[in-house]
Amino acid sequence: MCRALPPGDRADPRYGELFREASKAGVEVLPCAFSFEIDRILWEGQRPVQSSQSAIR
Repeated sequence: MCRALPPGDRADPRYGELFREASKAGVEVLPCAFSFEIDRILWEGQRPVQSSQSAIR
């Protein structure tokens, strides 16, 4: 289970930069966690945004 979600720098550094810029400008960030099963998608709640790219699990 993921306890916090990174801003996405590993996949796209520019996206991570813009994500933080938008957040600092007041854009509300609501990261949510989901799990997937063969017949459904389950919402597992909101997660905090982690400040660095290292995974928190």
